[in-house]
Amino acid sequence: MAYYYGYQGSVKFNSTGGAAATLVQITDWSMSVEKQVYETTQINDTYSKKCGGLISGSGTVNLIYTGDNNTFIEAVNTSSDDGTALFELYLSQADTKRIVFNGIITNASYSAAVDDVSKMSCDFVTNGTITLDL
Repeated sequence: MAYYYGYQGSVKFNSTGGAAATLVQITDWSMSVEKQVYETTQINDTYSKKCGGLISGSGTVNLIYTGDNNTFIEAVNTSSDDGTALFELYLSQADTKRIVFNGIITNASYSAAVDDVSKMSCDFVTNGTITLDL
């Protein structure tokens, strides 16, 4: 059984949907995949019945600003975003354990403090198929 540690993870990104390039200075990423649930209970049923529906995902990538990650942190500043940006979130750089999807960066926050490096945080949502190669 293999264990995965946060320092092994990485993120690749391409704002135009082409081949993704590795983002530098990622400190962490997180993602959740949600499935809508629909009520299908009928009159005279004794127990509640449900079925799964549409699937979507959202998450956050946090990084240290270096100037080499501008494409990623500036992707929020596009008004006519068609959702084709390619995201690849890796659990390990040593193998292909990853989550792949097209998406949209919905929020970016930037910070700078006198006694620290400049930090950025970008939130995203998925657009279409989510491939879980885990």
